[in-house]
Amino acid sequence: MAYAQGGYTWVDAGLPERPGIDQFTPAVPRLLTELAGWLDDFKLPPQPMDLIGFSQGTAMVYSILLTQPWQVNRMAALCGFLPAGAEKYIPPGSLNGKKIFVSHGVNDPVIPVEEARKAVPVLQRGGAEVSYCEEDTGHKLSVQCTHGLEDFFEL
Repeated sequence: MAYAQGGYTWVDAGLPERPGIDQFTPAVPRLLTELAGWLDDFKLPPQPMDLIGFSQGTAMVYSILLTQPWQVNRMAALCGFLPAGAEKYIPPGSLNGKKIFVSHGVNDPVIPVEEARKAVPVLQRGGAEVSYCEEDTGHKLSVQCTHGLEDFFEL
């Protein structure tokens, strides 16, 4: 959906509180169908994917990871948030073997850095291996965290 301040959102960005996972999950099957179509277009076999989300895209990628974890190999959460209520999808051990890169700017005026900081221990309690990068920047990926993201996805 178009956002009044420019850009696009998965859910209404004008809400007074952080959107919940139940607001993102209806789009998960549609997005996965699109991704499967792209794999087919490039003659690639269905397989767990490496996913990157930015801002609300991070919440969408978290929603895929938590509702259909077999679809995700690794993921990067950039300048985003774990949707409200996501904790119910993360019992201990449910994210064993999952690698997650989390990056956020300390001066982000759109999504406070506390959202990323709160997500890290929740993901770790689920068994995920979390790499965290925080820099003195706004709602964007810093140069240092870009290098960390490159290292994270390096084969």
